[in-house]
Amino acid sequence: MNRNSLRLLPIRHAVVPLCAALLLANYSAARAAADRRFEVAPFGPRYEGLNWRTNATHRNGHFLAAGNDEHRQEINTNGNFLAAYYDVLNTGSTNTTWTNYNTSWTTLTGAQKADDIETNYIRKRFTNNGVEPKWVILNEIWKSTWPTNKAYREWVINAVKQLNRKYHHEVIILAPFATVQQHDKHWQQVATYAYIGAQNYLSGQEITNKHSITKQRFYPPFSVRWCQKQYQETKDSYGRHLGRKLVEKKLFLVENFAQTEKGAGDGRAGVSPDEWVKAIKVRSIAAHNVHFAGFVSYAWGKPENSMVPDSDMIRFENTHAAMKLP
Repeated sequence: MNRNSLRLLPIRHAVVPLCAALLLANYSAARAAADRRFEVAPFGPRYEGLNWRTNATHRNGHFLAAGNDEHRQEINTNGNFLAAYYDVLNTGSTNTTWTNYNTSWTTLTGAQKADDIETNYIRKRFTNNGVEPKWVILNEIWKSTWPTNKAYREWVINAVKQLNRKYHHEVIILAPFATVQQHDKHWQQVATYAYIGAQNYLSGQEITNKHSITKQRFYPPFSVRWCQKQYQETKDSYGRHLGRKLVEKKLFLVENFAQTEKGAGDGRAGVSPDEWVKAIKVRSIAAHNVHFAGFVSYAWGKPENSMVPDSDMIRFENTHAAMKLP
């Protein structure tokens, strides 16, 4: 079709390509307007702080990752976007019980697993109130199996490849490794088809402590420099295996916001509300300084969070929302 042919068509023929062009323009605008900032959380009054409105401070929308599209309208009304969160990557099918979790990834090929996610999860749960989301978060690479099992690494690669190439999703696969040691080729193949969400959880308790630099020198409590050092080690470690270009484009940071008890290695870890607010601020500044390609907040909906008053949860969410990330 030449550039003048559209104006020569009758209106009933011209409207189809015109609508398609408008839809494409709206989709492109949405992608351009969204920060690569994802909140994995339930929906409800005690989590409303995570669905903040776009405004003079938050000019771009961000993503809320959920298990269905029930709250799509509320998300979109605030200028934000829906992502699909898939919690059981290593199970054989969407309905597999946790009793089969240890071996069920072997029941499907990686490509078949991706087909199952698309057909039985995304299309069934995310097309009731609109089109299926572009972005999909997968939880997670199996920590005990990835380092030692080549077949599993190839399975993961084939799963994200199928979701990306066949179904055209932008995939974030969560990786429970603050640093990595080997398997350059496999990490690079994963990063070809997906974004890697590196989990480096700095707990509230850790951040309130001082940490030694030398025998005589210490990072003080609530040290941005100490947090930044931990996050930089993550980026540098992945960078040695992915290469500079891929790590700048494809490495996300994942942080934990669960209301855990003292002694936990992640989340709040028993610190006071004021200390947790300060810890959220400190580690957010540090993460921003390291310049990850994106940021995923995680574990807002853990069961232990139910013991925390709604007012405190909203305060923590508002603190997180006010920080510049990634």
